[in-house]
Amino acid sequence: AAGLANLKQLNCQFYKDLTVKSNKIVKTFNHYFQNSEFNDYQMVQYKSLFWTLPTDQRMMTPGQIPDNLNERFFKLFKTLLEKGIYLSPNAYEVGFCSSAHDDSANEELKKLLWS
Repeated sequence: AAGLANLKQLNCQFYKDLTVKSNKIVKTFNHYFQNSEFNDYQMVQYKSLFWTLPTDQRMMTPGQIPDNLNERFFKLFKTLLEKGIYLSPNAYEVGFCSSAHDDSANEELKKLLWS
């Protein structure tokens, strides 16, 4: 019953709002990347999914993922983790936004990134 009640709330507007929330999170990360030692990274988004890529990469198929992406990604992962931001430790994973990622969560992300 609880699962069905949740599913009934997942309408078109919910997903539109989720995409907007995700876009704000991605913009926050990209602003940080552009103004930090990680300016060779970008956050890429598809609806509520996001992932990190080097700026010299675009949307890729699995066959186009650079072999050394995990090595390049580790320093970024470690730095964000020390700031209290947990991304997947695997550069080949995607992140997901949820309805909880509202403006206050984005403001908290900004504070953590710039701490």
